[in-house]
Amino acid sequence: MIAERTRRELGSHDERDSAAMRSMNSGRRRPVIVALLATVTLLAAACAGSGGPAQTQATGTGEIAKDTSGTVRILMENVPDTDIVKSMVPDFNKDYPNIKIAPTADGVATGWDPATATKVINDFIASGQYDKVQGIWTSGMDSMIVDAIKAANKPYVPIVGADLGAFVTQLLNPTGYPGLKGAAVTNTAAVGGAGITLALKLLKGEAVTTQAAKTVLLNPVAVDNTSDAGKATLKSWQVTGLNPSWPLGLKIDSWTTYTGEQAVACKGPGE
Repeated sequence: MIAERTRRELGSHDERDSAAMRSMNSGRRRPVIVALLATVTLLAAACAGSGGPAQTQATGTGEIAKDTSGTVRILMENVPDTDIVKSMVPDFNKDYPNIKIAPTADGVATGWDPATATKVINDFIASGQYDKVQGIWTSGMDSMIVDAIKAANKPYVPIVGADLGAFVTQLLNPTGYPGLKGAAVTNTAAVGGAGITLALKLLKGEAVTTQAAKTVLLNPVAVDNTSDAGKATLKSWQVTGLNPSWPLGLKIDSWTTYTGEQAVACKGPGE
């Protein structure tokens, strides 16, 4: 199997078919965004190709101070991701003992539905809770969250999301989304092609280097829109003609061979 490696750093996270927001009430240090990450197996995607983000280094994220205090509250999540997050809390709190992780039983599973995600953020804004947070982490419903905040005429807090085309476009549009600061994290659909490559290697008896539990780990990349280097990288990710709801991470070095154009042209059953 192929899975993404989690990191305890701002903005690195697993991007699954779910949306999540985490709010932090900052303690005695500066306001920060904390993303608690979930490690899951990434399954094959139907159509994916190379092109889009290369495996470059994250820019402008930095480390979170060990003595940071506050609360990270899960507002939206899907099982099994919520259960995985809960299982990671003990290890997370070894490094950050003053940050309380509060998974909530009344979280709303979005079912990968933009309308549901939009309703949840609208309700969150209307309740007044949005005005008390310092950051939002989303997972796949990123552009809907940004649009809802804009429609409510609220100032943006820093937002971390997946490298979906629509969200990356927002991050690169200071005129349409003034004050929007955030980062996009690779959520490569190319794990489908990489999984096929891995299977073929195993069938041929080729040696494959693995990590724990016979797993091949990929390194997620987080890129901000606050630095010139970050903005240049985000621009380089964009793929002409790609559906804006698709992730831009279409390349996994040494595991995929097709081009971005082939990914755009790829058709599923019945198309």
